[in-house]
Amino acid sequence: MSDRALELKHQGNRALVRRDYEGSAKAFRELIQLSPDSPDGYIGLAKVLERTHEHQAIVDLLEPASRKVQRAGVLKSLGNAYRVLARRGQAGVVDRGIEVYEAYLAQREDPVILFYLAGLYRLKKEYGEALSRLRRSWALDPGSESVYAAALECARRVGHDESLKEIESWSSAVRR
Repeated sequence: MSDRALELKHQGNRALVRRDYEGSAKAFRELIQLSPDSPDGYIGLAKVLERTHEHQAIVDLLEPASRKVQRAGVLKSLGNAYRVLARRGQAGVVDRGIEVYEAYLAQREDPVILFYLAGLYRLKKEYGEALSRLRRSWALDPGSESVYAAALECARRVGHDESLKEIESWSSAVRR
């Protein structure tokens, strides 16, 4: 990364911490112009847009960027934007959100993203797929009350007695 690119990254991050979203966005846009193949400008600008609740703008920014910058951070931010839009009722984005999160998980195991991905599968009423992701999330971070509750719901909906017994056995490890 060039000195100017590093300077812009730091400038954007400092402005973001100060909640100077306009200044931060300006620095990250300039970084994207200077280094269009680097994920840093895209991820930084996506953080600004996330803080200002502009999730569709994140998708508009990162969808084309994700094709040339296949980095975990870009995919994570894009998946998170799709998840928020799906939770707000935009059912048409659920499948793409699943694809993006699965691509992210191919690069990095993350219990939180597995939980979020399970939520997208639950929106599609694909409880078996959701339960599979929740099991992986639990294996990476046992004790999450949210994962336990979601897995219990999915096991009940799937109707497998063995799965339900397995999930119920997690209850002693739940952090409350």
